[in-house]
Amino acid sequence: MMLGCDFDFGSVLAEMSSTGVFAVDRRMNVVFWNRFMEVHSKLKTEEVLNQNLFRFFPELKEDWFAKKARSVMVLGNQSYTNWTQRPYLLHFPTSQYSVGEVKHMYQNCSMWPLRDGKGDVQGVCVSIYDVTEMAVAQLLLEEATEQVLLFEDSSNRDAMTGLYNRRYFFEQLNYDIGRCKRYEWPLAHAIVDVDNFKDINDTYGHPAGDELLIGICDRLQSCLRGSDTLCRFGGEEFALILPNLPAEAGFNVLERLRQSIYRAPFIIDGQEISASISMGGVIVDFDLPVKDVLSAADKALYQAKREGRNKVVMATEPALAMAAGA
Repeated sequence: MMLGCDFDFGSVLAEMSSTGVFAVDRRMNVVFWNRFMEVHSKLKTEEVLNQNLFRFFPELKEDWFAKKARSVMVLGNQSYTNWTQRPYLLHFPTSQYSVGEVKHMYQNCSMWPLRDGKGDVQGVCVSIYDVTEMAVAQLLLEEATEQVLLFEDSSNRDAMTGLYNRRYFFEQLNYDIGRCKRYEWPLAHAIVDVDNFKDINDTYGHPAGDELLIGICDRLQSCLRGSDTLCRFGGEEFALILPNLPAEAGFNVLERLRQSIYRAPFIIDGQEISASISMGGVIVDFDLPVKDVLSAADKALYQAKREGRNKVVMATEPALAMAAGA
């Protein structure tokens, strides 16, 4: 049904207090300013009319707004800005008293061509919607979610080294076993032990020993891929998960890690401390229980220790068979 011409929509928009509406001409001079704009900007219509918008809102980036306005005028389309992209168009204090320490109004904005009686575009009209309560609620939810994730992550981390802990290791190992089995990728696991660590603590003190462990972790991490996992298993013992690592490359990767520790001393409190690691590795047999895979890597580690330390030993098929109790 067509509406008659007796309705004065201009006066309706002018008196609207729930939504901001203003318009500027091609020179960015204000040609319309409704009640909402007066209330929240503290500027009366007669103060801003035929004045440049940027005179009153210096925080509004002129280049950005002018470019967006020109795009609307040239293309004749509507443009929309969400508060997540830009918190506000014009800096207004919030009118929502229930949102705590929020200092400004969050706004969604629309912009469309302003046409004269002939249909020619003479400027742009902008509407501002106060979405502060919705925005604050979403931000609080995101903050709460982030806190939960941080707590969950911290419960999976070793406090001293920042590495994932033993609990996380078992979760990740089971996940990588399932993933590698599904994609038919090989999977390597290794246990790493710092050689003679008790002697280092006795010689240099426990604080220096702690710093050494952190330094060793940093070196090992620098040699690993993003898909690899290094965990602190306990004390001076660490565990590695290396997915999609060809079986023939397993030993070479672990050997490179070993050399990264042995090749240069660590400087701790002005002292040079030399360290080495022993490693027991295994290419995971997906048909074996996890405990047997871990046992095979552990046996390989002890073999490396027996053979003089500072060494990599890969578990062989017979070792796996023994671990499985065959």
